[in-house]
Amino acid sequence: MDQNIGLWIVIVLTFIFMACYYWGRRKNYKIQKDSWKLLRKHIAQYTKKVDFKTYGSSAFQISIPGRKDDLFKRLELTIALLPREIPLYYLVQKIRGKKDEVIVKTQFRTEPKFSLEAIPKEMKVPKRLRSKFKEIKTESFKGISFFSSKEGPARLLLNETPIRRRLKDLEKELRFLSLSAETPHLIFACKLSPEVFSKIFSFIRSLGLKLHEFSMTSKRRKNVK
Repeated sequence: MDQNIGLWIVIVLTFIFMACYYWGRRKNYKIQKDSWKLLRKHIAQYTKKVDFKTYGSSAFQISIPGRKDDLFKRLELTIALLPREIPLYYLVQKIRGKKDEVIVKTQFRTEPKFSLEAIPKEMKVPKRLRSKFKEIKTESFKGISFFSSKEGPARLLLNETPIRRRLKDLEKELRFLSLSAETPHLIFACKLSPEVFSKIFSFIRSLGLKLHEFSMTSKRRKNVK
């Protein structure tokens, strides 16, 4: 009798875990499909072909080559999803505050001349930022802390209305941001939502344009001297 009960418990638990696995897998693929539909609308203005990589139900990645007149040479977006197929691991990730994310990497045509890092204010500041960069105080952002290798250029960039506006749009979704002269020049991650893609592309366009304008201004000043 006890053996039969134990066997049924195993069968029931196996059924529950298998059902959760297939539900989680199906849910993640649906999120991927919906994300791709939204992304296609933004990608269409740059190219009809993209490099596409899939990582099962956990993630997919697209790489967009920039045209000659685009402000970027290459743009890469990765949709990274929580492990819904594994209930216990998924629960642990949710308790730790993890979310589905969009990770963006961009190589601009104009190389930044300084480094800028941004993290949510509730996040503990890494020692790397404290030791290498100076914090940029700004009243425009209540939820983001900024750190830079050069305060002047960083403050000038953050004071630009288009940049400030685009960052304000991303403020609640932003997980981290890193801008530097190293390739890729821009790396940042945001919480995944249907609205975040339009904000991402708007921010990249505005940032690419400002970096180009700053570079042209610097060249003109050198020529005058």
